[in-house]
Amino acid sequence: MRHRLISTGGINEDVINRIAHVEFSDPKSIEDIGTKYRGEIPRVTYIKIGALDDIDALRIALHDPEVRVRVGEFEEIEYNQILGVEVLGSGFLGNTKIEFHPELNTLIGGRGVGKSAIIEVMRYCLDIPAYAEREYRESLIEYSLKSGGKVSLHIRRVLDKDKVKDYRVERIFGKKPIVIDLDSNEEVGISAIDIFGQKIPIIIGQREIYHISNDPQKVLQLVDEIIGESLKNESENFRRLIDALERNAKEIIYLEEKLSEKEELIQKLNKIESDIKLFEKYGLAEKLKEAIALCEDEETLKKSIEVVEGYYESLLSVFNDMESKLRPVINELKNGKSSIKGILEKVSDEIQELIENLTKYKENIDKLFQEKIETVRNLKREWDNKKKLIDEDINKIKQEMGISGDLSPDKLEELTRQKKRLNDQLDELKKFEEKLKGKINKRKNLISEVRKSRHQLFEIRRKSVERINSFLQGKLRLTVNYQAEKGEFKDSLKKTLKGSRVSDDTIEKICSKDSIDGIDISQVIENGIDEIKKEYGLTDSMARRVYSWFMEEKSRLYKLQTLFPEDSIDIELNVDGEYRQLDKLSAGQKATAILLLLFAQEDRILILDQPEEDLDNRFIYDDIVKILRKMKGKRQMIIATHNANIPVLGDSELILVLDAKEDKCCIIDEGSIDKKTIQQHVKSIMEGGEEAFRMRAEKYGDILS
Repeated sequence: MRHRLISTGGINEDVINRIAHVEFSDPKSIEDIGTKYRGEIPRVTYIKIGALDDIDALRIALHDPEVRVRVGEFEEIEYNQILGVEVLGSGFLGNTKIEFHPELNTLIGGRGVGKSAIIEVMRYCLDIPAYAEREYRESLIEYSLKSGGKVSLHIRRVLDKDKVKDYRVERIFGKKPIVIDLDSNEEVGISAIDIFGQKIPIIIGQREIYHISNDPQKVLQLVDEIIGESLKNESENFRRLIDALERNAKEIIYLEEKLSEKEELIQKLNKIESDIKLFEKYGLAEKLKEAIALCEDEETLKKSIEVVEGYYESLLSVFNDMESKLRPVINELKNGKSSIKGILEKVSDEIQELIENLTKYKENIDKLFQEKIETVRNLKREWDNKKKLIDEDINKIKQEMGISGDLSPDKLEELTRQKKRLNDQLDELKKFEEKLKGKINKRKNLISEVRKSRHQLFEIRRKSVERINSFLQGKLRLTVNYQAEKGEFKDSLKKTLKGSRVSDDTIEKICSKDSIDGIDISQVIENGIDEIKKEYGLTDSMARRVYSWFMEEKSRLYKLQTLFPEDSIDIELNVDGEYRQLDKLSAGQKATAILLLLFAQEDRILILDQPEEDLDNRFIYDDIVKILRKMKGKRQMIIATHNANIPVLGDSELILVLDAKEDKCCIIDEGSIDKKTIQQHVKSIMEGGEEAFRMRAEKYGDILS
């Protein structure tokens, strides 16, 4: 029928598109519904209704077929969702429980009723960092949860078209989040954001759009967050390569320090080998061995003479002592007084005879000792004469060799041991040389991989930006500039050059080159002073400072090779057919540009807190509402807002009306705009409520009142 009406040419196609197109299967029973087909398409109509008990809800749906009527097969949800949030505890959000719709959810209510608090505790639960005003947000979370308070999120991840997995993320205030697999009801060791795979939710709190729009680094951070897993993976790969480059530098420096000992070891070895050759040339080793043997034998000879002479003196002392002790005994024996004193006299005579005989032996022994001692002394003199000749021979050799001090046969053995130790050390250093060659080659490969990875980051951003530009259909234009954000890079370069007396003007000249990075600079430095002067337009003295600073201590050069500027993102907003740079836009236009960017990633959960600040209703009506409606069925959105155009014209599937009672957040109503009480809340508490309904009536029919 639709095609027939269009073919008549009598009715405008836009008008026909606003007419609900329905398909019926003419069922004869409940079981027959949807069982008939027109070709391959089921003859069935799905209508999105919130207020099932109100016939006007059906009329509203039929007046807005673009988002509320589907003909044919039911479209399954193929994107991740936050099914609900629950807060327990004594804080402002204590006992708050919300079940979210898979499509557009809006939080409405006056100021201070908990809209921002709900969004911030959800971000806190997922442990996603804020872009700005962290202290304020932390205090808001503390107020919302308080000590012991707990926030839980029920999350559903779509693994493929027919498979989903549910998780619960819990976080007690002050603790880390934990993730529970709801199939097993057991804790799993992954982070909260890992649940979402490549599609981490985008959460932008109140006033964060303003802060992002005024900070190029935050713009880049946001774009990277929108790009998601592919960029995250390559960023991690780039970081790993930088870490490997830093480890490689430490290894090279260690090996070079070790190899710096090589020359000294070689000199020591040459001296030792020279001494050993002299030993061998003059036969000094054998002579020293003979000399030490002579010394040892001489000690033996001296001791022998000393023992003999000592024994002779001891023997003489015994003889002398004998007579002095025996004479008094003889005299006492001769003065006996008893009747048989004759026996005493006989004993006296025997002792006298003993003394006389021993005296004769003493004379013979004395003569014998004198003769033998003299012979031994003569032999000692013969020994000394022969030893003197050997000593003179050794001293002559020492003079010819230029050696002073004592020498011993152990000296050669010690030199031989030292030679072996030095050769072992040199063999080890040869291994170090091979290792160093390997590390240097590895560094070349790492540098190549780092540069490829760094450019790959740019390519991922560039291709993603092209997709974003295509999605936004000319409303916004993004451009990625390779390694163009040089603020942090300059700061890092200054730190590396601290103490070098290299001027800030020189650093500015070096950094003025397009797409330059630390590897580029290091290669110029390694090519020499003339290359530095030519490449950067430096004076001779300043070029020499740069060269000497990095080349005299290679660790600085290696550090330089790990420094890379970030890419920059140019954002231009189409204002009345003319593209204008972000920094040339008004606050409202800047917010418009960032908001359009946030809408560009269709398959990620989007959570926004009052995005309409600084925006005019024209933009919300002409652009935001259209995008919100376009994204239905493609992503879940949760938006806290004061602007009625978002829930009314955006056709929010779930509107949560919040209030604060007794210092607690409470949900006083919930439902879609086809619920009459919700309509009244929107009109009474939202900015432009009446106007939003009027514009909707003009566009979709005068049903809402």
